[in-house]
Amino acid sequence: MKLISLSEKLLKYMVTEYKKTGKEVFTFEKIQNELPEIEEHFLNKSLFKLKSDGLIKIFEADNIAYTSTLLPQAIIHVEENTLLKKGYTAIKEIKSLLV
Repeated sequence: MKLISLSEKLLKYMVTEYKKTGKEVFTFEKIQNELPEIEEHFLNKSLFKLKSDGLIKIFEADNIAYTSTLLPQAIIHVEENTLLKKGYTAIKEIKSLLV
């Protein structure tokens, strides 16, 4: 899996959990349990990418993201992407009906 794809997948997971439970803080261990097939260093790089994008805050030690806190901008980012995908899908369906 590519770094950007994994970062988006992580972000979507965190936002979904936030909407279900109101939880804003995620431990590295919890994220690892959700994605056991992803190597630890790759998962860590993805979290730091989300941090550099301004979507999460990280409590780090020894270059490991021990806790990640979801920021409001992350929720907006995921919701906008979801609306764009739904809009694109609707346009494709309308186009297929017209053709």
